[in-house]
Amino acid sequence: MVPGVLIALMIGVSMLRSASGLRLARFAALAAVGFSFGGSMTYGQTLGLSQDAAIREVGYWWGLLGTTIKGGIWIGLAGAFMGIGLSRKRYGALEMAVLLLVMIGLWFVGVWLLNRPLDAASGKIPEIYFSDYWNEGKPDWKPRQELWGGLSFALVGMLAYLAVIRRDARAVGLAFLGLLFGGAGFTAGQSLQAYCAWHQPFSEGVARYIDAWKIMEVTFGLIAGLGMAVGCLLLYSRQRLDRLEDEVTLSPLTEIVLFVLMVDAMCIWNLRMYHGFDVIADVALTMGVIPIACIVGGRWWPYLGATVYVLVPIAGKTVSSAVFTQGVFDEGTGVTLLLRLPLLVMLVTGLVAMRWGERDPAGRSSTRLMLLVSLWVYTLLSNSQSLFQRRLFYPTAQQWEKAGGYLGLVADSLRSALVVELTFFGLAVILTVLLWRASRAAAIRPAPTR
Repeated sequence: MVPGVLIALMIGVSMLRSASGLRLARFAALAAVGFSFGGSMTYGQTLGLSQDAAIREVGYWWGLLGTTIKGGIWIGLAGAFMGIGLSRKRYGALEMAVLLLVMIGLWFVGVWLLNRPLDAASGKIPEIYFSDYWNEGKPDWKPRQELWGGLSFALVGMLAYLAVIRRDARAVGLAFLGLLFGGAGFTAGQSLQAYCAWHQPFSEGVARYIDAWKIMEVTFGLIAGLGMAVGCLLLYSRQRLDRLEDEVTLSPLTEIVLFVLMVDAMCIWNLRMYHGFDVIADVALTMGVIPIACIVGGRWWPYLGATVYVLVPIAGKTVSSAVFTQGVFDEGTGVTLLLRLPLLVMLVTGLVAMRWGERDPAGRSSTRLMLLVSLWVYTLLSNSQSLFQRRLFYPTAQQWEKAGGYLGLVADSLRSALVVELTFFGLAVILTVLLWRASRAAAIRPAPTR
């Protein structure tokens, strides 16, 4: 969800200057939820197809076909929901809930037709399978359940609804650009990672600090984000979004109750408090029914969805790593520092942004605030996942001696992560300066007449 909300907020700040604060918050929150659906698809073994030496001749291109399909579905869904967020047509809360329920039904049909059967014991795999088929029959063979068929059916159903029933050509256009740039981005990123695996382009000393996986992720995100930006520029930047009415159909009490319910559900899922919940949550679309309906029909949900709700998965992952895996903090300290405190910061940010959005019809100040705070909260949480290692806080005498002191221990422990996190931190500083300058310029510039 984090890439989705950051991409949408950046687009909102730079391109959609006539939109209201509520509309931009809806756009960002829908982008976050839309991006989250694609993350339910397994892709680790798909990437392995293009890197495994045993099947290089046939596996490389088959793996890249898999990334093209999965990347296209991933960003295509995100583009469709982002298009709904900017549409001139009104979408109701009940309408979106029904649409999601239909998409869930199509998901089951797609999984049944394209991603079944899968039985490691009998050696059965689907006819079209982009995961580990090359170790079939071996004792350690662990084929993964793919879900791209389900999401592809759900996407087709959604596009049919937008095109035929709602006649929302711009939303359909943004979805198709997502298909194009998502497929191209995932494939380009994995091509670079595979190149690093096969050709070892860096010396041994440099390669220790280069994370090919991050190269893949950043390339994918860059091209996907570029596609969404191009789509919004072509389809929405010239629209008078300020003339669109921001309809609110849900009461504040309904929004707050459903928001607390979904935040609790996300905490249960991401902190693995109850493993039985995975049966519901792993469908992914099920976790979007209430949020998307409330984002479209509410006033509180768009702002809190783009701030608090998006935070829960990455904060939960950070807590799991620092507390339960690395044991850097006890549970109380870790949960307070890495979950409760960031949640409080994002809650205040969402409420202030909502207040500013009501006072500033153009929505620029509220969007800049959400972007700035989100940027630093997610950057610091990403840094925390790399820094909070047990060996950095409680090194053994052998580890200390081998590393030659604390600086050596940091360099040896972080390696490529150090380069990645420093890069992210530097980019956050640069973007902060640009946002500050834009804010100063907006304060000096007279407000446009409408």
